[in-house]
Parts: sequence; structure tokens; C-alpha cells
Amino acid sequence: MFFFRQLWLLLLLTNPETRRFSHKPPSARTVRLIAAGLDLLVLPRQGGRIGSLKQDGIEQLFTADQDSVLFGSTVWTSPQSVWRWPPYPSLDSGPYTLLEQTPRSLTMQSAVCPQSGFQLTKAIAITPDSAIALTYTLQNQTDSSRTVALWEVTRRPKAGICLFAPGSFMPDRYRMPNPAYKHAFYLTRQPASVFPGLTVTDSLARLRVEQADSPVPKLFSDSRGWIAHVADDQVFVKVFADTPVADLPPFQGEVEVFTAPLKRYIEVEAHSPYRRLGPGQSLTWRVRWYVRSLWQRGPAAESDAMRLIHQLIRQSS
Repeated sequence: MFFFRQLWLLLLLTNPETRRFSHKPPSARTVRLIAAGLDLLVLPRQGGRIGSLKQDGIEQLFTADQDSVLFGSTVWTSPQSVWRWPPYPSLDSGPYTLLEQTPRSLTMQSAVCPQSGFQLTKAIAITPDSAIALTYTLQNQTDSSRTVALWEVTRRPKAGICLFAPGSFMPDRYRMPNPAYKHAFYLTRQPASVFPGLTVTDSLARLRVEQADSPVPKLFSDSRGWIAHVADDQVFVKVFADTPVADLPPFQGEVEVFTAPLKRYIEVEAHSPYRRLGPGQSLTWRVRWYVRSLWQRGPAAESDAMRLIHQLIRQSS
């Protein structure tokens, strides 16, 4: 009987489908998750970033072979006014410890950030409906309260159109010119034409990325829980819980687009709610990514993308 119990335990612990680590092994250099036509490359030793995402062999991200520092998808704390630049290395570029791994998912954790006292856990999974489910948990490891939001920053090639539902106007106090944020355009009641390439209706904002290079390279807006980027015949969509303007971190948008002057990438960004965390408390935020191919290119691609985006939003709810 003892032999069979030991054999059962050995089989359980060596099951290739799930590996849980009771100790802290060295961070893996790379982890690949491949399923449902998606090929995801995660870099635990480089900030737990997603370094590559391919859908049916087509790269979706701005990768490290194009810029060895500013690449892939990462997560920062917000607002940026707390840390200015660069982001906290422990969260953005330092090593993460791999806690759990299956063929379709992984969980990893940063070190405690010495500057902020936060520790970030990232869980990434490819779902049966061909989405990428991302769960971020930020824990306050200090003995005092902290107010913070999570901020997902995803770099993609500079081409095509960004789309989002504008939601409410940002507060009038954010109107340009804003001396503290002179490189920012906030979608308030001022004319959208101030930002090159941007057109706005009640239901949809469109930013033509290649027209957006200007002295004001950053767009901030409320949204209705999603933002998309359409380039060629590919659409990349982020879906998350809608956050009211009043619950956003100061001088940040629910969605943001940075057009990276003199660079060949844009940043497609989203924010969690702004929350006060007591000692030991955590903020958890969930985002879903979808990557799909469109039937059409050119002017017809936008209407095709919008039909698909609305379908994916309904699917995620």
C-alpha cells in the first residue's frame, strides 16, 4: 500500500501538464505558450514581458530585434507622475520567478520593488476561445498605505488605425496647454482635430497612426472598456472592465496611445482603477487580448474590424 501511495505521488508531481514550484527556481529565460493558432513568447528574466505574439505565424508586437529596450508588452504602476522615467526596474525589466506552468498558461512573480514596495504577479493563459487572458495582481508589501493603478503598455508596429469608444470627456482641467504634461493631449471638449490623425464621433474615436507624429505624441481618453489597433488585415483588441473617469489615476486615461516620435512603434495602453492599498492588500486587474484576421483590407477593413470587435466584446462579457 505504501508503495502505491508513493507511486501515485510521484506521478502527480511529474505530470507534464502542470508544474508548480514549491521553491523558487531560477527564472526561465523564455517560455512559449502555443495553442489555438497563437504562439506567445514570455520573457521572465526581462520583466515578465510578452516579447512576441504570433497569430498564424504573423507577428503582432514590436519585438526586441527592432529595439532591445522598448519592445513587447509590459506593466507599470500608475500614475507616472510618481516615478517620472524610467519605470521601476523590478516590475518592468527585472527577473520574475516562475511559479506555475502548463502548456497553455504560466504564473510568475516579480521581486519586491525597493522604490515603491510593490510586488507584481502576472498570470497569462491562452483560452479555449483563442483569447489571451492576463491577470495582474499588485500587492503592497510595505507597512503603510499606497494609492496606485496598474498600467498595461503594449508596443506594436506604427501603422494602421487605433479605435476605441470615447466614453466620457476627460476633465476640463486637463485641457491643453498643460505645462506639467506638455506632450499630452486629453480628449476633453476641445476639438479633436488639435491632435493630428484623430477624428471623434459620439460612438467611436479613430486615430490614423501614421498621421499622428507631432510635438504632442500622447493621446489620453476615457473609453468603454476596450481599445483596438488595426493594421493590414490584422486586428488586435484589448478588453477590460470599464473604469469611470472619476476612478482613474490623476492625469492618466483609461486608454492611451503613444506614437513614439522618431520610432517605428506605437504603445496601445490601458489603465486599471486607481485604488488605495493598505499594508498587504492587493489590486487585481484582468485584461483579455484578441487577435484576428480580417476578410478585407484598405477602407473596408475598418467596418469589418468594428463588426469583429463588437462580437469579441460580447464574447468576453
